[in-house]
Amino acid sequence: MSAEFFNLVEARRAIKEFDDSHALPEEDLAKILTAAHLSPTAFNIQNYRFVVVQDKKFRHSAEFLEACWNQDKAATCSALVILCADKGGWRYPERFWRNEGEELQNRMRGMINSYYDGKEQVQVDECHRSCGMAGMTIMLAAQALGYHTCPMDGFDYGKVGKLINLPNDHIVSFMVAIGRKTAEPFPRPTLLPRDEIVIREKFSW
Repeated sequence: MSAEFFNLVEARRAIKEFDDSHALPEEDLAKILTAAHLSPTAFNIQNYRFVVVQDKKFRHSAEFLEACWNQDKAATCSALVILCADKGGWRYPERFWRNEGEELQNRMRGMINSYYDGKEQVQVDECHRSCGMAGMTIMLAAQALGYHTCPMDGFDYGKVGKLINLPNDHIVSFMVAIGRKTAEPFPRPTLLPRDEIVIREKFSW
């Protein structure tokens, strides 16, 4: 078994300070986004949307920084990926099952409708699950290419959504800043005991 993946997981840390002058090569950005697009989604609905914001002037603007609660890393990173999701993406199963036979298409349509239709909370929860898995893929892919990242959820969701023209049927889940670090991360905080976070079979209390 290769140790490379486990080394990437251990090396990935939330970086707070980025090199403002660094430009992320388009080829590497494409690799990161391709990996993210391969992240799993329920019923293959691919409801995540990756808003890649690289315009330095926009990200350094007072309005954007205020929306990001004045976190410099939102401006100084090489690319800021805002992970959003389409709450109603499940309504169009023909888009993500079009290469399959009619029988499977019909079966999937029934399952999808049964799971999502009229269930607002399920739709929202599924958006965050999809974005969460894609966000982790983005961070590990960036780490594999020699970049550094920071997941971000401390910002004004409404203001950020407005600034990126978020459609009414979409939600913002969180952000991932990608770039080159200019400072080491904080020392790794205390990890809880393994037997406190791993439960075998079922809770005993």
